[in-house]
Parts: sequence; C-alpha cells; structure tokens
Amino acid sequence: MEWENNFSKTVLNRGYNYYLDGYVEDIYVTAKKIKAVVYGTHHYHVEIALNGDDVEDMSCDCPYASDGSNCKHMVAVLFEWERRVSHPEIGHSEIIDDASDKDIRSFLLQLFNENPELVERFKQFTSTDNSTDAMTNELLEIIRYYQYDHNYINTDNTVHFCENYGDVVFKWVDLLKQKNEYFNAIRFLIEAHDILGSLDIDVYEGQPYDLSYSMNEAFSDILPYMDISERKEAFELIRHHFYTMKDATFKIDIVDTLICRFIGDEYVESQLNFIEEQYDYLGKYPSIFDREYMLNLFANDYLELLEKNNATKKEIEAIYKKYWKCYSVRMNCVQACINDKEYDKALKYLDKCIKLDHKDQSLYKRDVEMKKDIYQKQGNKEGYREMMKVIVLDFRDAVIEEYIELKNLYTSEEWVTERDSIIKQINSDWLLCDIYAHENLHKQLLDSIIRSNNKSLLTQYTRLLKDEYPEQLLHMYRVAVEKEVEYARSRSYYRQLVRDLRAMKRIGGGDKVVDEIIKKWKVQYKNRTAMMDELSKI
Repeated sequence: MEWENNFSKTVLNRGYNYYLDGYVEDIYVTAKKIKAVVYGTHHYHVEIALNGDDVEDMSCDCPYASDGSNCKHMVAVLFEWERRVSHPEIGHSEIIDDASDKDIRSFLLQLFNENPELVERFKQFTSTDNSTDAMTNELLEIIRYYQYDHNYINTDNTVHFCENYGDVVFKWVDLLKQKNEYFNAIRFLIEAHDILGSLDIDVYEGQPYDLSYSMNEAFSDILPYMDISERKEAFELIRHHFYTMKDATFKIDIVDTLICRFIGDEYVESQLNFIEEQYDYLGKYPSIFDREYMLNLFANDYLELLEKNNATKKEIEAIYKKYWKCYSVRMNCVQACINDKEYDKALKYLDKCIKLDHKDQSLYKRDVEMKKDIYQKQGNKEGYREMMKVIVLDFRDAVIEEYIELKNLYTSEEWVTERDSIIKQINSDWLLCDIYAHENLHKQLLDSIIRSNNKSLLTQYTRLLKDEYPEQLLHMYRVAVEKEVEYARSRSYYRQLVRDLRAMKRIGGGDKVVDEIIKKWKVQYKNRTAMMDELSKI
C-alpha cells in the first residue's frame, strides 16, 4: 500500500488501532474523494482526494494536522477505505444467519489468532459485567500510571494522560451504545467526568478542559436514543453531578448540557428552577471564583430559555429588571430595543449601563460605541460627535482612525478651533504622536517623543523626522543605546543595538556619531566577544 509511505510507523500503528476499534464513521466514498468522521477524544473530519487508486491530498481538522502533518485519523480512514474496496459490504445479518454455530466459532478463533487486539474488544462486548465499577477500574489504572508524587499529573504527562483517558471513556461509551445500554453510558460518563474533575492535574494547555467538553458532547450523542422517562432521570443525575463538582470550568460544560441538550417542554420548569437556584447561590457568595462570569452565564441562559419558549414581552422585561446587574442581560435588553427600532429607549438603557460599566474600560467603551451607532442611525450629529469625543479622549486604546472619524464630523473651519482643544486632552502618547503625524505638526511630534522618552516611538517616527531634526534624533538614540548597552548581556540584545546603530547611520551626520560610539565600545566592552562579533557586521 503506497499511501503508507506518507506516515511514520508510530502514526500508522495508532491509526490502525483507531481503524480496528471502529472509530471511522460516516464515511463517504466517490471516485475522487473520501470523506469521514473519526471519533476519539474529539470528533475529527477527514477529507482525502483520490486519483484512481492513488492518494493525491489529505486534510484533517485535528491539531496535529494543522501544520500540514499527516495524522492517525487519516490512516484510520485509509484502512477503512481499503477494507471497503477489497471487501464490499453485503447483508451481514444474512451471512450470519446462514452460518452454523460451529463455523462462527471457528472463524472467531481464527480471527483472534490473526488479530489478538480483537480479543479484548470481544470480551468487553460479551461481558455481563458492564458495571460502573468495572469500567472505572480501567480509568483508575490510567490515572495511577501517570500520577507522580502527591498524586499530581504534571505538564509532561497531561497530553498523553488526556488522550488515553479519553480513549478509554469513549471506548466504553461506544460499546454501551452498541448494546443499547444508553442509561449505563450516561452513568459512566458522569462517573468519568467526576473522576476527571477531582484530579490534581496541570491545565496549562487546557487539555483537561477540552476532554471535559468532549465528554459533555457525548451526552448529546446518547440522549436522542433514550425514551422520555430515561432522559428525565438522566437530567436529574447530571444535575446532581453538577452540585458535587468543584472545578468552575467543568461546571460550565455541565450547565451547557443541562440547559442546551435537554430539549422539550418537560424540562423548562426544571431548567429555570436550576438557573434561579444557581444565580441565588452565587449572589450570596461574592468570593466564588469566576462568580461574575457564572452569574452572567446563568442570567443569559435564563433569558434564552424564556425566549425559546415564547415568553411574553412583560415576562422578558421582568427578567431584565431582576438581572440588570449582569452585563449580558443589559446588552440583551439594549439590543432588543435596537432591533425594535426603539432608539430613544435604548439610549436611556445605555445611560444606565454606563453608570454600572464606567470602571470597566471594555464594557464602558462598548456602551459608548452603541450610543454612537444609535446617534448615527438617527442622524443626530451632535450626539454622534459627543460619543466620538468620549471614545478618543476617555480610552487609552483609542486609535488614529477614531480620531479621523471624529475630525470628519466637523467642517474645516470648525476643526481649526476644535483640534487644539482635543489634542490638549489626549492622554495616550501613542495616539498623540499619531495625531501630530497626521496633522503634519512635526515640531510638536518631536517634542512629544522627547517628553515620552519612548524609544519605540522614536523608532516609528525616525523616517518622518530625520531630515528636519537630525541632531535631536541622533541625541535621543545615543542616550538610549548608551543606557541599554550597560545591561546588554546576550547576542539578541547586541543585535538590537546593532539595528539601532544602523538606524542612526541613515540620519544625516549619523555615520560620524555611530563610528564614535563603536570606537568607544570596542575599548570599553572588549571582553564581550559576542558583542564585538555583532558590531563587526555594521
């Protein structure tokens, strides 16, 4: 099989195991293309372009393949494709019905001898012990393998642990689904999720949270196969699981499952009660981690539930009032007014928002920008101007494009007097310099750079100012590099100094100044061999 040459031995083996475990599903094959979903810790989509029997191109949306590498999911799909080509599917049940018990047993023995890895799958499938204990024991074995001192799973082991843990979880879940034991699958998922949430594990790269998310996605895959009474019982089990959890991030995944995965009128009351319960609980304990985020999450979920169930406008407005302190609710209220073209009402609400949000720059700016957009829609030029002034003057992340937008709201005559007043109130060195450059106020730009003592600003505007103010620029550069060289102790720092010296040489009179500096440094820092090497490249 020539396509195997595109993969390392390790990737081939892992992909082959995925193929044997039946992780390739939803496969679609044409003369020119293969498309499939590979199930594991996550669901990954594979596409393979064909030219006859040759593989022309491959892609997968897994992280491993994001840089163009060929992954195990591609291998699994190609093995499945080859199997289907060489052994076209026919009526399986018909074949089995026609075979004797003796033939079936003989075939299984032969198959096990040729494929020892299938023995364990067969044992699991035919086992009468699918208890939670039996399944979780395998999870506990994996945990013990990866734990170090103090029962901690460190950074080096987190990725492999999550992969192996997830593989075992989904292996059992898939088996239980195949046997139509959907409720057992739910119970096992809850147990596995509970165990994962209780571990002392490094979460720097976020793999445990990704695994938690995938496990919660699995609930969605199982619930459609359950009858109403089982789903109701599952809801209560998952809700109880939520109360026992400590990790706030894992809890968020469970909230999503409870609120978004259980669809139907029979859950609405329980869901609303659950949200109110959690909101009230969080309100009593201000020290809870991520409290504000959780409050907003619950309030927003409450609103969405009501809207999905055709709540009246009066009911919705009551929720706005009750949960007004939640920024997501406030925004929902404002956006509803905008959608209904009730602009004056939206402006009044935004004024209330600003009173709560003014200490949070991101929320405050969002409120102001929404007011600005409304005034623009209304054709209210004065209101539009006022909000643009606030954006330019009150926020340190204001940019030159916003300044220009404000400028364009004035006539040339109006701007002459307005400009100086605005410039005096600017509190950002970067924006101020951008404005001076835009307005061709080069002397003021130079003075601003000198006051800021910011070399990045000096570098940015050297080309613009070098012909008018060469002496001043060279002086600033000289002061900066003489200060920096005292602390430079690595080749990367020396290279930066060299870049600064080259910038100086492009300024009139810079050659002489740079020669003086280099001559001095060669004496003063003669023992810094790496530095001498970099200076020789100028």
